[in-house]
Amino acid sequence: MRGENLRCRIPVAKMTKKCPKQVELWVGKLYIGRKGNHMTRLQLPHSAIVKSPGLLPMLYTVSEISAALDLAERTLRDWLSTGAPHFRDPRGHIWINGREFADWIVNMRAPKKQRKLRDDEAFCMRCNRVVQMTEISTKPMQGKLILIRGKCPNCGCTINRGGRIPTYSLNPVAATEIHYAE
Repeated sequence: MRGENLRCRIPVAKMTKKCPKQVELWVGKLYIGRKGNHMTRLQLPHSAIVKSPGLLPMLYTVSEISAALDLAERTLRDWLSTGAPHFRDPRGHIWINGREFADWIVNMRAPKKQRKLRDDEAFCMRCNRVVQMTEISTKPMQGKLILIRGKCPNCGCTINRGGRIPTYSLNPVAATEIHYAE
C-alpha cells in the first residue's frame, strides 16, 4: 500500500460510490486509477498510440486488434472491461469498431503540455529549459524558413531555433522586405 491508496483487484465496472475515494488497479504493468467519480487516464503503450490511427472503420476481433497494435490480448480485454468501445454478438463474440477504438485511445491519452514559444524564446539544451534569448540574429534559409540564433542568458551558449518569415500582407515579396528590414 502506498499512502492512503488501496491496492486492489476490483473490476472497474463494479466500482461504485461505496469504494474508497482513491482506488488503484494494477493489471500487469498497466495502471488504472479512479479518483472520486472520474477514471484517470490510462498509461497507454507508445505502440498503441502510434498504430491506432491506422485502424480501419470495420469490425475487428480481439486477436486482430491485439496483433495490429502489438498488444497482449489480455491487456486489450482489460481495456474492454474498463470501458473501451465494443459489443457482443448473439453468440457472445466480442467485436470492436476500429475507428471508435482509435478515438477512444486518443481520448484516453494524457493531454499534451505544450505552449508555443514567443519570438524571442528558445529551448537551451545545456540549461534544459526555455529561456529568453539575447543577441538575437536571423539568417534566411530555404523558402520561407529562417534561422534564429541567439545566446542563452544563463549559460552563454549559442541557441539555434528555426522559424518562418512572418506574412504581414498578402504579397510575399513585401513580407520578406519587412522582415529583413527589422
